[in-house]
Amino acid sequence: MALPFEDSPFDDVSLRGEARQKLADLRETAKENKDGKPVAEAAYEEALSVLGRLSRHLPFPELEVLDDGAICMEWFPRKGMVTINVYGDAYVFFGATWGKPSKITGVCELSDPLILPTFLKMLNDSFRR
Repeated sequence: MALPFEDSPFDDVSLRGEARQKLADLRETAKENKDGKPVAEAAYEEALSVLGRLSRHLPFPELEVLDDGAICMEWFPRKGMVTINVYGDAYVFFGATWGKPSKITGVCELSDPLILPTFLKMLNDSFRR
């Protein structure tokens, strides 16, 4: 089976090792938490897919499992916050704030050829400001 991030600009060894290890740790932590909604196994693969589309110049996001069963990826560029959530249903929920005047939120299919790549470019650009 082809991995969703095989053509990623990330160094393959680094991404596969770091992303898979951090998601495996997250999976174990989520199993121990009986208070929140269970995380769909597909959500871990979707998180890998999103991570595989990131520029190698971005810092690795903070990862956490939300009470509603989402895997949340967070970045903190200067004067802002960017989040991407996946649930294992083939949709990506995203949001970003850059100070008071700039805010964007949305949802798109994981396979969307326009919206998700555009948002990821904005994420990348937010670290170049």
